[in-house]
Amino acid sequence: MAILPGATGTLTTNTSTAAIDIGTEGEYFVRASGTFGGGTLTTEVSDGTTFTTAGTNGVLTAAGWVRVFVPKNGQIRLTLTSATSPSISWSISE
Repeated sequence: MAILPGATGTLTTNTSTAAIDIGTEGEYFVRASGTFGGGTLTTEVSDGTTFTTAGTNGVLTAAGWVRVFVPKNGQIRLTLTSATSPSISWSISE
């Protein structure tokens, strides 16, 4: 799996990442690891207009990965909530 350009980072506060533009429709993989601090990391997908949670498998409370389908010209973002002192490294690959 190749990591998409610009699709890596670290979350250290309860926030959302910037939207990552995905040009090609298809299946993508979000990987997260590190200290979740009791928080929830939600993978969200957009059709270019509205973000929605990537199904029931789009939520992580510990290290793992999520498989999501992204429509043509869609976007992915990650949102961390309810975490105390988190440090989560994340990446998106195809």
